[in-house]
Amino acid sequence: MDADERLRALWQGQRLPAMPAAQLLARVQRHQRRLRLQRVLEAAISLIAVAWFIAIFLHRPFAPVEWLLLPYFSTFLVVAWSFNLRHRPRRQAVAENTQVYAGLRLAQLRARLRELQLVRRSAQWLLGYALAALLLALFRGTPDWHRATLSLAITAVVWLLGCELIARHWSRRCRREYRALRRLR
Repeated sequence: MDADERLRALWQGQRLPAMPAAQLLARVQRHQRRLRLQRVLEAAISLIAVAWFIAIFLHRPFAPVEWLLLPYFSTFLVVAWSFNLRHRPRRQAVAENTQVYAGLRLAQLRARLRELQLVRRSAQWLLGYALAALLLALFRGTPDWHRATLSLAITAVVWLLGCELIARHWSRRCRREYRALRRLR
């Protein structure tokens, strides 16, 4: 029996300390409130964006900023909501044996890494869109278009940097846990 097998047998035989029911319930409720707040915030942002475009369409012609944001929001809203509705939480048995738990957790971590890759790619595509719009506006646009595309490009750069920092941090954590769980299987 090698060290990995002994460690696995020891870990499978180890019982976790029991958490008081009140403390466990409080943690679960905090997590559920945070998820509900996130969904409410996403729905509010979506409704505000749709209402904003409808109000502009009904009352005046689109300005350069609205023309720049319309394709982004029309794509973003569809992708974001299809992604959110596809990922419904599933009840999983954490109390199962090590291999079952490790398999479930590995699947969760792979999905999380794919999501982080999607975050990075969408920020890169937004920057590409903003730079293409900026170049086109510089060659053929009016000063209104120059200002609108420049502000979109600056926002896209800041968004890309923020997404990269967050994605790098979370992917490092996910990969570390993934490697540790991979050794258990």
